[in-house]
Amino acid sequence: PQIHLLFPRLRSSLPNSLSVTVPHRQMPHFACNAVWPCSGLAPATSAPIVELLADVREQRRAQAGDRIRSPLMASLRFSFGTMGSGKSTLALQIHHNLSQRGLQGILCSQLDRTDGKVSSALGVSADAIEVGPRLDLFEMALAIASRRGRVDYVVCDEAQFYLPAQIEQLARIVDDLGADVFAFGLLTTFQGELFDGTRRLLELADERVEVQVEARCWCGERATHNARLHNGVQVYDGRLFVVDDPDDQSVTYELRCRRHWMTGDGGPGSADRPEVRVQEVDIGHPVA
Repeated sequence: PQIHLLFPRLRSSLPNSLSVTVPHRQMPHFACNAVWPCSGLAPATSAPIVELLADVREQRRAQAGDRIRSPLMASLRFSFGTMGSGKSTLALQIHHNLSQRGLQGILCSQLDRTDGKVSSALGVSADAIEVGPRLDLFEMALAIASRRGRVDYVVCDEAQFYLPAQIEQLARIVDDLGADVFAFGLLTTFQGELFDGTRRLLELADERVEVQVEARCWCGERATHNARLHNGVQVYDGRLFVVDDPDDQSVTYELRCRRHWMTGDGGPGSADRPEVRVQEVDIGHPVA
């Protein structure tokens, strides 16, 4: 059977839409994960993808002719901020706005507070594809494009948890499929270091935008760091990925400014407020 693909905004010059006929034998197999279960076929390889994209480019040259024009360029945008800065809310708003305009999109997340969704602290949520470590995001987008006819955008929440290779796959979605990618995530871990996924996003993104909804430390200063608390006391070591569970209050997270994150000071009355000791020092007597 013949499968018809529609890639409306390839990165290179193309008409508004281009119908591409690809033999079924050229469609790729997909890696196993919770969303794309194993089919028992051969493991995923890049060769069928290369052949498919080569067919797209060849048919573009054959069909476009004098109708070629310069479409809008797709881009990879990384929006970052602390917890509570509204990243998930903005991701949901972008997905809603674009889908309401008839665009075909994909909503993804990982380790969200509600599995299989993108959820905001404000109480709104939407179903999403859970990004496991074995999911090839480019192959997933290509499969969805073949089924829906096209993919116009991808919204990725909690992108700091993605593998660096998956960030590269997002860049490939932009470059080879012409779809916009909106990634949202934290900059640093509770240890104050860049997440691996965040580092790769900063390296590859076309746009890097700080979310402008500022969160505040208990002292009133702008919050810049995410502190992990164990039984109310700030910790700096432990497993990297521990999601805040409302049913388990032994591990929680709190926003702090750099000074109070570094000192571990949780404010007046907190369990991790450092004890301040005053020591008298004899500085001598003035010389008569």
